[in-house]
Amino acid sequence: MLVLRYYEGRTDPEIADILGISVGTVKSSIWRSLRRLREDEVLSFGRDQEESFGELVA
Repeated sequence: MLVLRYYEGRTDPEIADILGISVGTVKSSIWRSLRRLREDEVLSFGRDQEESFGELVA
C-alpha cells in the first residue's frame, strides 16, 4: 500500500479498488505502517523521528 500511495501517487479509493479491500482498511493499514516505520530505530540512523519520516515520504 505504501508503494501504491507514495511511489505511484494513488488515492485511497484507487488502492482499495486495486487490492479489493475497503477504503477504511487502506487508511488504517497505511497509518499503522507509517507508525511502525517511525518507531523503528533501525531506520532512524541516529536522527530524530520527524527527520527520518520526512525522508520516507519525500
